[in-house]
Amino acid sequence: MNFPVVIAGGERFAAGLQYGKQARTRVKTSIVNYAATFAWCGLDWDETKTRARGYRQVVGDLDGALIDEMRGIAEGAGVGVDDILALNVRTEILPAEFGQPLRRSGRIKRGHALARNASIGLDHPDVDAAPSLRSLDDHLTECTAICVSKSKSAENVTWLAQNWDWISGQREAMVVLKHANLCTLAEAGMLAKIGVNAHGFAVGLNILRSTEDGGSKLGAPVHIILRLLLERCDGIPAAHKWLMSCQFSSSSNIMAADASGRVASFE
Repeated sequence: MNFPVVIAGGERFAAGLQYGKQARTRVKTSIVNYAATFAWCGLDWDETKTRARGYRQVVGDLDGALIDEMRGIAEGAGVGVDDILALNVRTEILPAEFGQPLRRSGRIKRGHALARNASIGLDHPDVDAAPSLRSLDDHLTECTAICVSKSKSAENVTWLAQNWDWISGQREAMVVLKHANLCTLAEAGMLAKIGVNAHGFAVGLNILRSTEDGGSKLGAPVHIILRLLLERCDGIPAAHKWLMSCQFSSSSNIMAADASGRVASFE
């Protein structure tokens, strides 16, 4: 599948505005898909955005300009800033029930959440039939990523590769975002995901789930971390040093490789 290329540059709000305008339809697809995903766990989109607002200060403390960029994306796409924030912190705010079979009370909450979403125009067109949503009741597929260092490669090159196992409807929401000195394959509305920067430093992502995820202490959202790694780091040592200074509230595995041939797996 070919994904549209979005080119954004300049000051953060202006860059976000370009992004939002170019990816308007796909940003809205992301919102509809995630509204359905959260509702599948019994959380309607308004409740989801309320959870997301708790991370606004966290993101601002990491890099306040990212909030400006989200404002630009929102304006360009014709959606709310909280919609964009929710997309960017979706890993951290996913309910503990995500990927688990729901009991009867949970299925009732799901029905109410889906109805509330529909009342604000966020009804998923295939919500009752979509395998991508039904499968959440059975099992949660996750990504697989590999790194091979230059010294261990038969071709004498460094490899970083991954597949992206997730909600199938999000294929229609993916974009290739070229921004300043980085290029990333991202879900429309998000600031980054899988990518590489001008230094030859690259990152991939596996979601992990832990009973210790969440809680009252809010940590750095992983998709924001991916963006800042690509913006700030020229290799594995810099990435390691910066990640050691961060606090997280969800479990993730970031695979990384750099132009010198080094590879790493950060959890």
